[in-house]
Amino acid sequence: MSSPLFRIIVILCSLGGAGYQFYLGSQSWMFYLAAATLLSYYHFRFGSVLIAYNAFRRQDFATMRKLIGATSKPQWLSPANRACYYFLKGILATIDENFQEAKQFYLQAVDGGLKADHMKCLTYCILADTSLRLAESQEAKKFLAKAKEFPEQDDIKPMIAELESQLAEDNASAKPGGTCPSTIKSAL
Repeated sequence: MSSPLFRIIVILCSLGGAGYQFYLGSQSWMFYLAAATLLSYYHFRFGSVLIAYNAFRRQDFATMRKLIGATSKPQWLSPANRACYYFLKGILATIDENFQEAKQFYLQAVDGGLKADHMKCLTYCILADTSLRLAESQEAKKFLAKAKEFPEQDDIKPMIAELESQLAEDNASAKPGGTCPSTIKSAL
């Protein structure tokens, strides 16, 4: 995992080496060209999503925003990385309090191939919270029910419990719009 700029520099150096070796008449230009091809494939297929995810886990949102912004063609990413990309875009939209856009990104992440049950469960919990913020309690109930379908996750249990109490509160008081449970705030 390296920064996009570093990868591009290495690709250009490999192409330069291939050109130079070809100019010299050496057969090793093929190795340089093969290296440039593999590095280009890696650059476009995997992007900087894993580095951005590590920045998310460190709560370094400025770096995460920069790395996610550097991904110009998310449709070229592998399905798992594309799903993670949309999850991180949803986190950024949630931080910016653009909840409608965040909901769309989270839905793309869930539909796009998040692999780990833990990530799917967390995403459904965040979708339930986002739906509460958008005053869509029926949607929130639906997403919370989907989150409960996954195996028990100790770190997600408090989120589910707090979302259930928030839904009960919203139903009892009939007030629209939820607030972000503190357990989900800590996950973000």
